[in-house]
Amino acid sequence: MLEPHPKTLRILLARYAEARITQAQTKSASAAREIDDVVHALCAATSTTCVEDAIAAADLLLAASSSCQSPAGVAMDQADLAA
Repeated sequence: MLEPHPKTLRILLARYAEARITQAQTKSASAAREIDDVVHALCAATSTTCVEDAIAAADLLLAASSSCQSPAGVAMDQADLAA
């Protein structure tokens, strides 16, 4: 299995969280579609079939990648996410 880049996983997890918050506040159809889209992408990226498994797999992949990265690499990833 190809592993997704940590930055990709972080972006997908952030999009999922943001869409869930928006859906809870507005109950809009567009937020529901965004949740469906990001769940599909997250499941595809982690080779899972449900969002709970996808989040768990993403967490494991991110934990594994952060233990392999140097502090400079982590700082660079954090700066990329802020941009």
